[in-house]
Amino acid sequence: MKKIFTYVFVLILTFSLITTSYAQDNEKVSESSNESKGLKKAEIKFNLEKAIDYALENNDYMEIQDLNIKKTEVSYDKNISDVDDFEDAPSYIQNQTPVVQRKMFKLGIMEKSADLSLNIAKWNKDIKINEIKYNVEKSYYDLAQAKKGVDIAKESVELAKEQYEQGKKMYELGTISKQQLLNIELGLSRAQSGLDAAKMGLNMQKMNFNNTLGLDLDQEVKLTDEVTYKEYEKIDLKEAITKALETNKSLKVAKTNHEISKLTLEAIKGRYPENTYKYREQEIEVKKAEKSVETAEKGIEMGVRSAYIQLTTAKKQIATYEKAVEKAERAYELAKLSFELGKSTTTEVNQARIDLMNAKKDLSSQIHSYNMALLDFRYSKGIGKTQIGGMR
Repeated sequence: MKKIFTYVFVLILTFSLITTSYAQDNEKVSESSNESKGLKKAEIKFNLEKAIDYALENNDYMEIQDLNIKKTEVSYDKNISDVDDFEDAPSYIQNQTPVVQRKMFKLGIMEKSADLSLNIAKWNKDIKINEIKYNVEKSYYDLAQAKKGVDIAKESVELAKEQYEQGKKMYELGTISKQQLLNIELGLSRAQSGLDAAKMGLNMQKMNFNNTLGLDLDQEVKLTDEVTYKEYEKIDLKEAITKALETNKSLKVAKTNHEISKLTLEAIKGRYPENTYKYREQEIEVKKAEKSVETAEKGIEMGVRSAYIQLTTAKKQIATYEKAVEKAERAYELAKLSFELGKSTTTEVNQARIDLMNAKKDLSSQIHSYNMALLDFRYSKGIGKTQIGGMR
């Protein structure tokens, strides 16, 4: 009987130890899980340069561009090898080549086409880098603008709170009615709603910024560069247009295609008379290529001129908005003073505060428009932001 009792006791003790151990393990797992939930991603600070570098380093398209260059290099080597084989071949072998193809070899068309294909692959990588830089800068400015909107909304709430506290004291003293105090409270509620809307806009811009850089959408970020109005150097519009025409890669492609189409017509001319379909067909291709050059040149010039007009217009309007803020500040101070003296209503003070905040938002928005116009003008003179798709 003692043996049975001892055996049962050991079983109970063992089961108890197992249960305790299991409970402790579960407790640890639960604590670990709760700790993980409580962890927040560390905030990342970005100045504009760091943001651009991060986006370039973490963009999958850059690898695709490199692979495309390698692929094009293989085709280039084969095409150049064909050109070398033709040039090294004896004259009787060359003469066996069809007339048009032989002419194309001798006029350097095959080599020019191969060079163009390889250049397009390389230029597309440069254009992709340019596009990423532009998108990051734009996103950086947009996020800074959203942050400014929150700051203005916070200021509006603080002013509304001050007015409400002042209103409560005046109500206690009997200098304003309950209805007037309710009007002040309503103004505070509306200011808070404005802040909530501004915060929502900021969160949306944060997600857009994170997406542009290749970060997790919920990553906390902080911009360290102050985005303000900065004067630009004097612009020579003609010089800017000339630079854009010299730099734009799409125009270089259009011009090279035009040159190749003219040489191809010359090659066809050696086999087909001017009154044949084959000749006329290529003649049309030459005219189309020429038109493409003209269209590209006009598009580039228009882009520079449009960006310049937007920039100069935005600059002129900033001074107007600055004066509007000064005027609204004076009006708000007068409205507050008049209210304290019992000479104006709560509605008038609320409206003066709203007018002041709107004036500040308008100025901030105009500075943002100016910065974006300056960004667009700068990039309008560059290599372009759109990938080159058409190759001969």
